Amino acid sequence: MGFGLPYASLLMRTGDQISSRGACSSRKRPTSIRFVFPLALGATREGNVVAIVALVRSDPTPLPNRRRRQTSADRAFGAAAGVALALMLVAVVVAGCRLGAVAFHADQTAGPDPLIVRFTDDTPFATGWQWDFGDGGTSTQRNPIHTYLVPGTFTVSLVATGDQGTTATLTKPAYISASPTANPPLQGSFGEFVAHCPFSHRASNDPIVFPGQPGASHSHDFFGNTTTDASSNVLSLLAGATNCDTPADKASYWVPTMRANGVPVNVEQGTFYYDNENLEAGALRSPPTGLMILTGKPGRQAADGSASHYVWSCLSNTGPLSTGEITDCGPGGKVELILDYPSCWNGTDLDSADHRSHMAFAVNKVCPPTHPVPIARLQFKLRWNHRGGAGTTLSSGNGWSAHADFFNAWDPAEMDLRVRNCLHVRIKCNPDGSPA
Repeated sequence: MGFGLPYASLLMRTGDQISSRGACSSRKRPTSIRFVFPLALGATREGNVVAIVALVRSDPTPLPNRRRRQTSADRAFGAAAGVALALMLVAVVVAGCRLGAVAFHADQTAGPDPLIVRFTDDTPFATGWQWDFGDGGTSTQRNPIHTYLVPGTFTVSLVATGDQGTTATLTKPAYISASPTANPPLQGSFGEFVAHCPFSHRASNDPIVFPGQPGASHSHDFFGNTTTDASSNVLSLLAGATNCDTPADKASYWVPTMRANGVPVNVEQGTFYYDNENLEAGALRSPPTGLMILTGKPGRQAADGSASHYVWSCLSNTGPLSTGEITDCGPGGKVELILDYPSCWNGTDLDSADHRSHMAFAVNKVCPPTHPVPIARLQFKLRWNHRGGAGTTLSSGNGWSAHADFFNAWDPAEMDLRVRNCLHVRIKCNPDGSPA
């Protein structure tokens, strides 16, 4: 099979891929282009072999072992296929060398401070980003989160970089407007809403500490989102199902598995409280969607001088409290664990290397300057149908290793509603957000 045309011929089997490398200039690294060539552009076909003509001068000698003489129709069709292939290659190379028009948007552009804004880059072919948020804050993330802590109107700019080093800038003057926080009239002394989420499943997975690594962690008991596994992310959780009595709560909560003499013990009841921790009511914000937090220390097996932020107790206070070993609630007693989460966020990161550093605990009801954004505080309260005490351990070790993980996938509007109607005015609410 062959064309005998003064062009270079390429042999490919149907469905093969063509790779091409191009560069915008000899001084810059080439861009790799890869695409599937459709059968429709084939010229002469015999069996599953297609001959394609590329517009490059070459030896006009036909391919060996040709089976028939080339016709004028072959020449015309081959030339057309070659033109089409060349045009496709040129289009792809040009696209790889070009930086599209810079574009971005924000999920909100006005509101009371602290104003949490999610920026999204919409620039085609961009490979680098330099944001200036107008208040002194910057970022090199593609889609950053930024919190405006003071009132004002702010100009936002983005410098986007293409893979060949080309840069372009878009500036949006007075794009963000943060207004002063207005503290609403208080209706009570303490704000709180609750979600009841029973035990869902048990697995040696941890999508925060060991993402994408099934079986890599010690055993955990999961609550809330029933789809949580090692590969879970915020999108999969938002699309998943929940066993909480609040359908809007698709967050995932998990703790190490309790064992009695080596045998797993199921959690009898899981209650998850969100409260204002008596922080400034009007400034309190919802935990951002996708926030991941680890509280407690999985590797701790004895006192190390750090605060525990948890307590072992007993139902109906039938036994002593403990911030170390699992307490013994006596015959017929039921052991409980209460874990507090930090409520001060750094305003930027949804996670950190140790899954803690982006969060901090309030000091004297005030968030530290390093973590200036107060968010609703989460508290776990878990109860087991077991007395605890001797022979009772966790999959992470003894009682000192108590810890818990939280991956936020609440419906943002429903979470905001509860923060506004319950925590800001300091009243207790039911799971549906109505006053208790």
